[in-house]
Amino acid sequence: MIFKIKKPKNLKTAQAFEADSLKNRNWKKDKEPPELKKMRSSSRWQKIREMKLSSEPLCRSCRRPAEHLHHIAMAINSPELFFELDNLLPLCEDCHVKVHSALRRGLTIEDMFLN
Repeated sequence: MIFKIKKPKNLKTAQAFEADSLKNRNWKKDKEPPELKKMRSSSRWQKIREMKLSSEPLCRSCRRPAEHLHHIAMAINSPELFFELDNLLPLCEDCHVKVHSALRRGLTIEDMFLN
């Protein structure tokens, strides 16, 4: 299945930095900047996460229950899009791992086929 997603208006600018960032950065959640840790633990994030998963409870790829929200424009590159609903993609854990693996190989969300 190809992802068909509505992009935030300024997503193209944000995605211009994605490929280089993913290839040059061995970034892990436990090493994320303090600002992002603060955003992820905020009540605002919890409300937005709950709202998105309530409105889209199934994985966009395989249609299993979604457990994760993937930031289309990486939060580390585009913190201004962190709370944007259009920048969030509901995924199950398996598909989320596949998406990050594909992104590290240089694919974009639009290119991806996830089975």
